[in-house]
Amino acid sequence: QKRAFVERQSFVTFRQTSSMGVIIGVSLQESKVMLGAALLANNQNQEAYTILKEALEQEDWHSQYFSQNFALRLLAESERMLEKIGDAKEHFKASFDREPENPFMLAGYLDVLLMTGDAAEAEKYIPLAEKIRGKGASAFLELSIGSHYLQPNTVDKALPYLQRALTLDPQNPTTHQRIALAYLMKAKWEKAEGAAQAMLRLEGPKERAHQILVEASLGKEKWGEAETRGAEGFADVENKGDWASWMTRQYLMAFENKILEDGIFSETLETCPFLKNAEKWLGIQHQETGTFEPLGEPNWRFIRLINGTLTAQEMESLKGEKQPYAKMLAAFTEGNNEEAKKHLHEMEKAPVSGLEGSFINYYPYFKTGDMAFIGGIFETLWTQPDNRPALIQLAENMVFKPFPKKSRGLVASVAVRVGDDYYHHNDIEEAMKWYQKAVKANPSEKAGQIGLDNCRKLLKNRPLGNEK
Repeated sequence: QKRAFVERQSFVTFRQTSSMGVIIGVSLQESKVMLGAALLANNQNQEAYTILKEALEQEDWHSQYFSQNFALRLLAESERMLEKIGDAKEHFKASFDREPENPFMLAGYLDVLLMTGDAAEAEKYIPLAEKIRGKGASAFLELSIGSHYLQPNTVDKALPYLQRALTLDPQNPTTHQRIALAYLMKAKWEKAEGAAQAMLRLEGPKERAHQILVEASLGKEKWGEAETRGAEGFADVENKGDWASWMTRQYLMAFENKILEDGIFSETLETCPFLKNAEKWLGIQHQETGTFEPLGEPNWRFIRLINGTLTAQEMESLKGEKQPYAKMLAAFTEGNNEEAKKHLHEMEKAPVSGLEGSFINYYPYFKTGDMAFIGGIFETLWTQPDNRPALIQLAENMVFKPFPKKSRGLVASVAVRVGDDYYHHNDIEEAMKWYQKAVKANPSEKAGQIGLDNCRKLLKNRPLGNEK
């Protein structure tokens, strides 16, 4: 009973190990376990790993305060922190197998399963976890179960576990973080902000808390607040180049999402400062790191072209380039759609990739609001085999994202075209996906229904072991 009490105290108050006090008359083995726990609490993970390994390597185990299995559990925790994931998983599993109804042992094993993406295996233990939760309930166990359910379709199941974990251990920043993520999934922006603010009041890295605050501001469409919080995060984090890169990507994703909602490029540019802020933060990243990666310098120029901040010299250079896509960019920027179309047809002579592919995917549609025009690009370039990857990406942006109702015939036609292509490449499952989208976009699309029927027949008659 005394051993169980000390183990629970060591575990639940992991960050406050000193509260255990000094136990008089402990053995050398026990001292090593206590020291290992204290080192873990102080984030000295390598030192904890070394001392706990020494304790476990002794042949005889004599301890009135700690079981050998508890020491093994601490060793597994140190291995997890050191990213020795294979060893951690083995030792978490071993500690659980020895005491399958000890919540501390189960919690560790669940946590490493979730860390390695083995949610299917973790799912098997959820009923047991719920059954034993009352037996010396630990915050870590509640956190592990809640984390398992932290997905958009099960987030409501996650929150009660995460909130109980917080009640048991209110000083754990990871619990606050996962509660914040749950509220972001539910678009409960103010509650996510509350959890992030709590993270900021605790010891430890602040970067994720600042990111959650920015994401909440973007969710609320409070652009000025997002920028203020971005500046606060920049001042508080250690790696400022990474922060600037993250801010750039957030604004570009917000820009794309807003375009998909509104469908009109020019109105979004007028009402939302996404691309101007993206340009600002990408510039800061370049100042801090000397690089535009991972977005790259072409995207830096592309963003500035849309914002109208390219210098006259840069614009002249763009016009003077031989690549048809560069000439097309310049023509669109000047509002000369006919000139742009002329250069578009010149692109038939060369494959589309990189920035050219990005341009084809987005820019003409956003600039003109004309789905038929982007459909024309698709028709013009589809016959060139080298263009197939970029054009399938283009089709995905037309077919699998929101589109105006008036364009459903065009979308269905493009979906059938790609479905046919996959069908002739003998990728029947992928072809079915496109045919289904065609029929959904336009129920009167006969070619899509015919393709779907053909795929079903093939799959029904296909011999086992010959999926492709």
